[in-house]
Amino acid sequence: MILTQEDLQAIGLMIDQSRDMVLTEIGVTQTYLEDKINKIQCNLDELSQYYRLSKLESENTTILLQMIQDLKKRLTN
Repeated sequence: MILTQEDLQAIGLMIDQSRDMVLTEIGVTQTYLEDKINKIQCNLDELSQYYRLSKLESENTTILLQMIQDLKKRLTN
């Protein structure tokens, strides 16, 4: 079977449409993944802030306990 010019044009059109569909889907997927990455980055930033605050609170608590112990020692002496 020999392909006619019309057959070749139809095949070319189908290839172009398929390529366009793939590129469109890649674009949609890229946008979706970028949104997910941005949300994850925001969550990571929030966790980092929470960690810093928690660390500061822990350090403050340690300092306060040390001050209380020092005060107790001074009072008992």
